[in-house]
Amino acid sequence: FSLQAHASADITRVTLFMRAQDDDRTFSGLAQFALGQRVEATYRFDPAQRALSAFTPLEYWWEVVDATGASTRSDPAIFVYLDNRFDWQTLDSADGRLSVHWYDGETEVGQAALDAAVSGYASARNLLPGTQLDRADVYVYGSESDARAVLDSASPRWVSGFANPAGNTAIVVADSDTPDARSRIARDIPHELMHLVAAHASGQTLNMPTWFNEGLAQLNEPTPDPDDEAILTAARADG
Repeated sequence: FSLQAHASADITRVTLFMRAQDDDRTFSGLAQFALGQRVEATYRFDPAQRALSAFTPLEYWWEVVDATGASTRSDPAIFVYLDNRFDWQTLDSADGRLSVHWYDGETEVGQAALDAAVSGYASARNLLPGTQLDRADVYVYGSESDARAVLDSASPRWVSGFANPAGNTAIVVADSDTPDARSRIARDIPHELMHLVAAHASGQTLNMPTWFNEGLAQLNEPTPDPDDEAILTAARADG
């Protein structure tokens, strides 16, 4: 983060404030600069010290204090914390409400993802009539290892997808080297979009019982995960 500021007296303190839209805590840090009436202040934020959810909007503002004790705050600004490690390709729905992004594979992968998003969003709205997202972005990762840094910062280790209502984004994994890549796209994208629609309908996902939230998401899958029945049967047999 960088800031140019000037005052009629020497500037003695410049503070950065930042808050992610999925976090109720505000971060603050003292910026580095050379003392003077005109300064160029910088603050280097290390995400390793405080995890940030990828694709989440971040709001930040500055406070500048001079030698007389006078202080000024900047207007808040917003940027999205993107995962820019990959060369994302994008396809949009006809109404511009849904966008899918992928980097592994040809246009056919993106089209399959967009088809799943359009049909999944429509079925989610049938389950919760009257609920409509302003927009949603779906990011399709090409491997579990590529997605792990993003998923670990935002969710339990066992998940293979994630919905972030704060950024209206969904993350899924579809490894093109595996035979079930297309079926995962067709199943997981509607699942994660249902979480976004449910969060929008309830106002806050955390207020919704997990069994209901996940139940809705699984209900929105066009076909069930073939492993689910066997897992449930084994769990029931084990008591």
